[in-house]
Amino acid sequence: MSKDARATGLLMLVGAAVLFSMMTALVKLAGVRLPSTLMVLARTLIIGGAALVWLLLKGIGPLGTHRRLLFARGVLGTVGLFAYFYSVTRLPLAEATTIHFLNPMFTAVFAAATIRERIDARLGVGLVVALAGVVCVARPPVLFGGAGIDVPGLLFGLLAAVSAASAYVVVRALGGREHPMVIVFWFAMVSLVPAAWAASSAGVMPHGHEWGLLAGVGVITLGAQILLTAGLARVPAGQATAVGYIQLPLAAGFGLVLFDDRPGWLTVVGAGLVLSGTGLAVLRRSGRSHLARGSDREV
Repeated sequence: MSKDARATGLLMLVGAAVLFSMMTALVKLAGVRLPSTLMVLARTLIIGGAALVWLLLKGIGPLGTHRRLLFARGVLGTVGLFAYFYSVTRLPLAEATTIHFLNPMFTAVFAAATIRERIDARLGVGLVVALAGVVCVARPPVLFGGAGIDVPGLLFGLLAAVSAASAYVVVRALGGREHPMVIVFWFAMVSLVPAAWAASSAGVMPHGHEWGLLAGVGVITLGAQILLTAGLARVPAGQATAVGYIQLPLAAGFGLVLFDDRPGWLTVVGAGLVLSGTGLAVLRRSGRSHLARGSDREV
């Protein structure tokens, strides 16, 4: 891989990180009045529609061949997507993003337990460090006093990270036997019915600029996925993971500007511990990792 190609890939990954952060900010803006289920539905329709059109134009069957695994990936991704969007509407952006960045750690643990990915002792140390970071972000009153973090938001954030990690392990189990766009299409297809039902049950309709926010969630996520996919083709996975970490300061910046969320010192310390623990557990000494792609968010 040439230096120019790698530099281009890094720029694409930075662009993807910026777009993912913008998407999260739009989810929080829309969540002031709209239920998170509407945002899941908007994202599902736009991403799924784009994937279907692309597959048909390329002459690739959208239903694939390993349908049980594809369905399982869709279910896990759907649970993670609902949980993540809900957590974003309840937590400050910096906290929600920090908690979600546990998913590469969970990916390493689940892959070792289910498909026997190789791990070493650093995983245990990294897990302890990362979980200490979550404790700092959560600020449980029994340890730190005060009100602590919003408990439902924290629990759904952890559920989102666990579900995303489980989905990535299923993708690993597919072993490249399905086209990535087929996997994206199944994710959207499985999400569509529960998202439509939940959105209709909420009984809330968008008004005015809220339609733009919903469209923005889907369109920006689509752009982020395109940049992410193109960037990963040019940059080693370990470097890609490191670039993805810029979403944490971006989330803090968007939270400060748009919502006047000012991260406390415990949040800053917790974010540092989560990133350090995840990096220690996931990245190989060479800077490359077969599990680092667990940070490639599809939310």
